[in-house]
Amino acid sequence: MSHKHVDTDAEMVGKILRDVFGLSVSMITQSPKDKSPDLLIEFAGVRVLTEVERKTDDRQLSNLLDDQKGVTLQYSGARTEERVKNAWRQVRDYPKRNPSDSTLVWLIAGQRNATILTGKAAIARLYGIETLEGYTEADYYYSKPCYFFYESLLFKYKDLDAVVVHSCEVVSLCLNPYSTRYAAWKAYPFLSAFSAVIDPVAEESKGGAFFTDCDTDRRNTNGVVRYLRQKYQLRRPKITQFVLVNMPV
Repeated sequence: MSHKHVDTDAEMVGKILRDVFGLSVSMITQSPKDKSPDLLIEFAGVRVLTEVERKTDDRQLSNLLDDQKGVTLQYSGARTEERVKNAWRQVRDYPKRNPSDSTLVWLIAGQRNATILTGKAAIARLYGIETLEGYTEADYYYSKPCYFFYESLLFKYKDLDAVVVHSCEVVSLCLNPYSTRYAAWKAYPFLSAFSAVIDPVAEESKGGAFFTDCDTDRRNTNGVVRYLRQKYQLRRPKITQFVLVNMPV
């Protein structure tokens, strides 16, 4: 098991799941030699193995704010991604995990006066999100997020059913549309208790996002763009990336 705030974080999440979501939750006894998740959620015959992880430090932002005026930063979520990977390994390699068990990572990604960007970076890394803009072949302008544009955690870890990104009071559930249990998760009764449920399939169906639902190697950007142009009848899109600028007032 990874070294972290087990007694505080896992117990806090367990309390939230019991008191707010009305779920039955138990702590999983940790083994000194085997990997294991923190919590077992049980309801209506469903077992959800849950690992709690924390990434609330944000040195990138603090370093930018301490730097000279005008300095820029293109924010990276690499360290946040590593925390999610470590959490997934705790669930994946659990010896008592059953093939029918649902899987969940609960990422505490924000706390007051510490960070405002870790949660957003986590969601971007989970889904490989890029913002695309341009014109369709019918000459309509668009600017939309594109899910699974680049290599991402939920595309890679298809047995990871969902990730909770818990940033201060905002608790978002990120569903994995590539999971074989995706349809079951959409029907779980406790989803309404989350601040938000992020579902790329639903967002695409409402016209609010693009969804790269193909097997193209995500390192092959030209192949991904080719697929998106054909699927949505796009002219060649532009990728919009944002940078942070230290501009004190």
